[in-house]
Amino acid sequence: VDYNRFLHRFHVGLKVGSVVRSGWADEILQGIFQKLLDCDRTAQELLTIFDRNADGVLTIPELAEAFKLLDVGITAAQVRALFLTFAAHTNTRTEGGLVNTDAIDVSSFISAFVAIAQHQDANHVVRMRAWPKWALDYLRHLGKQLWTHKQGSEVAAAFEACDGNKNGLLEPDEFVQVMRHLEAQCAKVGPIGQPQVRLPLHQLRELADLADFSGEGQVSYLEVLTALQPADTALGGQVRVDLFEQICQTIWLHREALMTALFILDSGRTMRAGPDVITRALEELNRAVGGNVEEEQPLLPFQIEALVSHIQLDEDGQVNYTDFLDSFTIESACENGVFVKTMAL
Repeated sequence: VDYNRFLHRFHVGLKVGSVVRSGWADEILQGIFQKLLDCDRTAQELLTIFDRNADGVLTIPELAEAFKLLDVGITAAQVRALFLTFAAHTNTRTEGGLVNTDAIDVSSFISAFVAIAQHQDANHVVRMRAWPKWALDYLRHLGKQLWTHKQGSEVAAAFEACDGNKNGLLEPDEFVQVMRHLEAQCAKVGPIGQPQVRLPLHQLRELADLADFSGEGQVSYLEVLTALQPADTALGGQVRVDLFEQICQTIWLHREALMTALFILDSGRTMRAGPDVITRALEELNRAVGGNVEEEQPLLPFQIEALVSHIQLDEDGQVNYTDFLDSFTIESACENGVFVKTMAL
């Protein structure tokens, strides 16, 4: 049995149609990713879209400018909420070891962006599902080895080294060189005694055609990342618990405590609360679970802000807090990773 797939089968997530929604973010991400993928861009062009001052990190103003350039059409508040979600996914830290909510490493952002796109029904995802089994198995193994052993940077290094004319796009022969390099790298970091995965030359050439999602005869850096990104890895490029899922899990596990806190804060017994009251209840939960030690608290301040920003409020700016707590539930995934069943509790 594939134990990695088994362990990833059950998740604590958001119930479909609940008052906590991130569907707008999914639609935005799918649209942006498709725009980037439809037009082959060099690695440098891709970085420049988001990292305007070329300092290696992405800020909220830069993300807003990139979305404006891509004609996404979202509000400033939505840009901030989306940025906070990416901050949770990429988990960029400062020199002092704290989570940095002001800037995200741009390479980690792009890796997380690709990982999110893998869970959407964008055109490239649909096409990849129809790829030959040998291609999917090969890329799944290679990608998992690279990201499990934190070798994601090897992809960019191999891409740059094999891009002979430095135009930021790979010809079929250059794509073959990249994959041979990555095969060798996986052989170095993989478990001792594990057979090396190595495709015949004719299959690598076929894979180059498959990975050319735009159909322009060349493979871009984004297309290489898309092909190699394991569908069952967490965002940020390594196998770990997704932080946004961790937020959902925390709410689900402490539902009764949160209900008590919200009821106490609801002096009028209206069963309704606004963002400020829900934020306060979550902060009280943090202190109850972890005391005043931030490292022991289950939710960081920016994670609370990201969660609250995704609540769909009624016209009066409030929400029924029972509906809020009911939004978090255990879900079971089918073979292709799509959540198909909500478990009764």
